[in-house]
Amino acid sequence: MWFLLSISTFLVNTFLCVILTSQMGISGAAIGTAITVGSLNLFAIYIGKRYLGVWPYDRRYTKGIFAGMIAFICGFVIKLSPLSSTALLFVGVLVIFIVFFIGLYFSNFDSEDYLLITMLETRLGFQIPFLKKEYVNNGEPK
Repeated sequence: MWFLLSISTFLVNTFLCVILTSQMGISGAAIGTAITVGSLNLFAIYIGKRYLGVWPYDRRYTKGIFAGMIAFICGFVIKLSPLSSTALLFVGVLVIFIVFFIGLYFSNFDSEDYLLITMLETRLGFQIPFLKKEYVNNGEPK
């Protein structure tokens, strides 16, 4: 099954790259490859669910995706500003980092998030007071 899926993806990729490269150049090849790799991954998820009964994703992943999309949009807006490249890099990284964690904060942290915060605090050597909650023994907030 996987072999047939790989062969068909290869053929579709070759076809898309030939068609799109002649029209769009190297960007067409990249678009064709992105389409086929994305479809291969979607089919792999389907096969895993259908035949193995395994679902590799959890609904909790969506909060990170949404926080990342909001941070990406903020970074794109900052890129449009007339800052120099060094200032743009510094401001962009800082704003994206802050917006991402604010997005996670307002989407309610899970026990894994609190564990990550605790590990970061240990590694950095200081506590982040506005992110801390009282913990019970297994790391989950009260």
